[in-house]
Formats: sequence, structure tokens, C-alpha cells
Amino acid sequence: MIKKDFNAVYRSINNISLRQFPAETLQKMYDNYSVNQQKLFDEIKKIKKTQKEKLDTHDGLEVENLRKKSKGLQSQFNEIEDEKSRIWKALQECILNERLISKFGSPWLVNLKEAFIMILIVFVLSLLFYDLTHPELSLEIKRLFFFVDTGCCIIFLVNFFYELRLADSKKWYWKSHLIDFVTSIPFPADLRIFRAGRALRVARLVRLARLARLLRVFRFILFFWKGMDQLSEVLDIKLMKKSFFYTIIVLISGGVIIYFLESDGGMGVSNVSESIWWSFTTLVTGGFADIHNPITGAGRILTVILVIAGMILIGVFTATLTSILVGNESEAINTMKEDINIRMNKLDKKIDKLLKKE
Repeated sequence: MIKKDFNAVYRSINNISLRQFPAETLQKMYDNYSVNQQKLFDEIKKIKKTQKEKLDTHDGLEVENLRKKSKGLQSQFNEIEDEKSRIWKALQECILNERLISKFGSPWLVNLKEAFIMILIVFVLSLLFYDLTHPELSLEIKRLFFFVDTGCCIIFLVNFFYELRLADSKKWYWKSHLIDFVTSIPFPADLRIFRAGRALRVARLVRLARLARLLRVFRFILFFWKGMDQLSEVLDIKLMKKSFFYTIIVLISGGVIIYFLESDGGMGVSNVSESIWWSFTTLVTGGFADIHNPITGAGRILTVILVIAGMILIGVFTATLTSILVGNESEAINTMKEDINIRMNKLDKKIDKLLKKE
């Protein structure tokens, strides 16, 4: 019984995230981190001054010790900078959400608006997928798809600029929602050169996943991502999130590009789903699956890029996952080191007392 209660309390503690904090709390956290950064800056300036003095006295050993100490300060400074960036994003989202609620008059209406946008995203993606997988569609149907797509894009753009006007930091909003803006630009579906740009709308899945956090949709994705957030308190797995995100982007982009490059070559990929599968196997196996050998120069260059990107992204993902698996052992070792240091300090104090008595 007590185990169940303990786990329930533990989950309630860990379910609290930055997005649940009010703007005042986030601003205070941001200011505190800024103060700590200033202290580190002042300390490293003192180290620089001391190092110059030691150089003048030819004390090379102390110069090296100061250099090592400065590395520790740099690591602390970068960690604080990462936390500040995370808090800043949460603060801007909180301010934007509060202003949206103020304009709409109710959080429920804001959630309804976001749900409506998400449904339109799914609808547009469905049209895009159907269009790409059915090249035999008539020009009239393609024109109808274009008009529907354009109407949805106008709604996306209106929502984008409305939220941009309410955002406290315009720079943050542009940086965080640039893909939303680019993928909301309508392109004619019957012009091949523009269809590649239109395919970028798949990147709106990033926004779809972000809305899922708000609407409690796709709980398995939300659970996985929250788990990553909880683990990040102990281990730095930001690289895992980035590598996972970039892998998805490279995977989809590679599949769409190879489809447009090789689909008319007779021996090329025949549909988008096949091209995505080719991109996946090339990225993960380095091209050893041998599903399709590119016949165009651009296709071969793309294959080289995917193989190299796969080596980097999969390597980073694997290395970070390994650090997670051995994380508990590393934490235990650090605990033992701290315990040994405490005992050594106590021992030094006792030795000093004995020497003073003599």
C-alpha cells in the first residue's frame, strides 16, 4: 500500500513542468539564472587576472590549475545558458497563452481554436498524401485540391500573424514557428517544381505533436516525451531529442526528394510510401538494403548525403542512449567520490587538531 502511495506522490511531483508555471515564476527563475551567470563571469575575470600574475612569476603549475578551473566555470555557464533558454521559451509560451485567453475570454475557446487548427493540419496532410500517391488524378481534381489547400493555408497564415501580434517576443515567435509559416504558403499542385516545396508541409507534424501535448492526444507520444523531460533532469539527453527530430526530418525529406528525382526514370521508386521506405533503409543501414539504386546523378548525391547523415545521427542517438543506460552507475560512482571527499576532509581536520596539540 505504501509503495502505491509513494509512486502516486512521485508521479504528481514529476508531472509538474515549466509550462504549468505562471509568468511571474518563470521570470523570477530567468532573472536568478542571469544573476548566477554574472557571478560566474566575475569569477572567471578574477581567474584571468590571477593567471596573468602567475605567468609573471613563472608559476606554470598554478596557471594550469587556473585553466582547468576556468573549464569548470565554462561548463557551469553553458548549463545555465541552456536552462535560461528553456525557461525563456516556456515564459514566451505562457505569455502568449495568457494573452490568447484574454482575447478569447476563456481557455476552452483557445483549446477549441487549437483543435480546429490541428484538424485542418491533418486534413491538409491527408490531401497531400492522396495527391502524391495518386499521380493519375485529373487536372480538375488537382485544381480542387489546390483551392481547398489554399483556403486552409489562408487560415493558417491568419492564425500565424494573429499569434505573432500577441507574442511578447516577435523574434522568439518567428524562430519557433518559422516552419509553420513556410508550410502555410500554398503552391500549385500541377507544377512539378512547386510540388517539392509543397511537400514541406509534412513538417507541420512538428506542430501537430506540440498540440498533442495541450490536447492530451496521442498519449503514447506524450508519455515518451515526458519521460525524456524527466530523464533530462539527471542526464543531458538534449542531443537525443535533437537527433531524433533531425532523423525524422532527413527521413521524410530524403523520401520526398528521391520520389521526384527517380519516379520518372522507369526503374525508380513508384510511389511516395516506397520512397520513404527507401530513405529509411538508406539512413539506418547505410544503403545495404539495396531496395533501389539511384539512376540519376542527383539521386546518387542524395544517397551519399543520407548515408553520411545516418552515420552521424544514429551514432549520436546510440551514444546518448548508452549514456542513459550507464547513468545510474555513473551517479553511484559520483556519490562514492563525494562520500570519500567528505571523509578525507574530516580526517584532515582531525590531523590538524592533533598537530596543534603537539
